[in-house]
Amino acid sequence: MEAITQLYPKDLELSIESLSLDQSLKKQLVEEFIDKPFITNELNKLLQISTYHQIHQQGIIFNYIPVHYLSVSLVKKVVRRIITLKRIYRLTEPISIWLIPLSLKRCFPQKGERVSAKHINGGYTYLHNNTIYIYRYEEFPKVILHEVLHHTRLQTEWTSKQWMRLYDFLGIDETNCPTNCQTILQPSEAIIEVWAIYYQCIFLAYEKQTPFQTFYQQELEWSLYQTRRLLKYHQTYFSKGWKEDTHAYSYIVLKTCLWYYWDTFSKIKLPYNDRKLTDFFIQYLFQSNFQKAIQDSKTYRSKSFCMTWLGKY
Repeated sequence: MEAITQLYPKDLELSIESLSLDQSLKKQLVEEFIDKPFITNELNKLLQISTYHQIHQQGIIFNYIPVHYLSVSLVKKVVRRIITLKRIYRLTEPISIWLIPLSLKRCFPQKGERVSAKHINGGYTYLHNNTIYIYRYEEFPKVILHEVLHHTRLQTEWTSKQWMRLYDFLGIDETNCPTNCQTILQPSEAIIEVWAIYYQCIFLAYEKQTPFQTFYQQELEWSLYQTRRLLKYHQTYFSKGWKEDTHAYSYIVLKTCLWYYWDTFSKIKLPYNDRKLTDFFIQYLFQSNFQKAIQDSKTYRSKSFCMTWLGKY
């Protein structure tokens, strides 16, 4: 919290510029998301407007499509958080962000569907040019933190040896592994996601002057619930080996383990070592207290497949 208190630009004035959303730019955005047919219809409707908004501040170019349900105050708050992360991690390269706030909700897969981007993903980043695209309104404040953190020293590469240790341990389908796995576990996503949740909670604690532990517990309860749902789905439909077309197992199950044991995990020194992280997962994932917490987790009426409880704030 001390770093947030010192580096958060609470008094920084952020001006918003209205720019032309011309046909060339519209075409560029449509082509950017061509591999996501589940958003095409709503995207085309959203791009019928003639202008987009931009905040350009301290190496951040934050572009967004204005919609009635997107609060300007929340956008500015998110920009301040990004500035803070840039200061914490001493990021010097400019970051370009496009927020396309589609109303599409995350939804749990049905009856043996493989989990894919349409169920859970909401953004991605290009590490080579520091460009981030967010295409869901839902959870966008947290998702942006997640994508920014991919550009920090938290980003961790896994060797095939450590990768396959996790595949064997977790019962992940190993078809065409390790060179061309059909199901890509990507444990680095769990590392980035848990830190994104941490910063989301710590920013909320600072902004609302509320104890961090309050938000930590809310996120833990939701994460345990989503983990229980996904593990049950694994057992019901993929008992011979988990298959998916995105990284839900990392976003949900591995991340929840890290969050449950946050006090221990957060003490691991940077830069991370993939062997030590793999050892951590193998040591803690099936600990009886963690497994009991999953089994006894609170049940929510929501059918949402959101990764966080507080990610929308």
